[in-house]
Amino acid sequence: MTQKGAETAITKSIALGELVDINVGKNISRINDHSAELKKIYSNENFLDDFGRLKNTETQTIYSSAKQMNRFTIATGDLIYNLVSSNAVISSERYAGLIINQNFAMLTRKTDLLDLAYLWFVLNESQTVKHQRHVLMQGSVVPKMPPTVLRQIKLNLPPLEKQRLVGQYYMNFNRYYRLKQQRLELSKKINLQFLDQFS
Repeated sequence: MTQKGAETAITKSIALGELVDINVGKNISRINDHSAELKKIYSNENFLDDFGRLKNTETQTIYSSAKQMNRFTIATGDLIYNLVSSNAVISSERYAGLIINQNFAMLTRKTDLLDLAYLWFVLNESQTVKHQRHVLMQGSVVPKMPPTVLRQIKLNLPPLEKQRLVGQYYMNFNRYYRLKQQRLELSKKINLQFLDQFS
């Protein structure tokens, strides 16, 4: 099958579990309190800080389908899914080398016909995906999404080139939003300091 033909074939509805491997993080309760490994755990604060941090110059790692030797260790460009908040982020260089715990899962591509930046956008913003999550989790008393449920979510994939355009735009938007928020915070700090001195 040609590349173009393969792209057309994969545009049908397909389960996430057929597109990516979903590896849940390490159970930190099994890590010794005095272990150096405990200090390298990727936290929820790190996850939130990763939004919009990835630079365009780092995106080449996103398109690499090579698997890491340690499935718990983060590399720049990995797609990390928060099983508690049901959000995803593409990791930046800042947190490379940290270890994900059991509240996170690393999503690794099984096919080159999927763009991870596009998947990042769909998992966070698609109303269809949000509806599926709601339906699949109905009646569940589990506080976070089980990987078995995540694997069942179905996606409609456009051609790869379109995925890349959407994914790149989403990445740029998040970076712009992050920088704008930083400027607002800095402006707020400066103005409050001025008012404090003035009073």
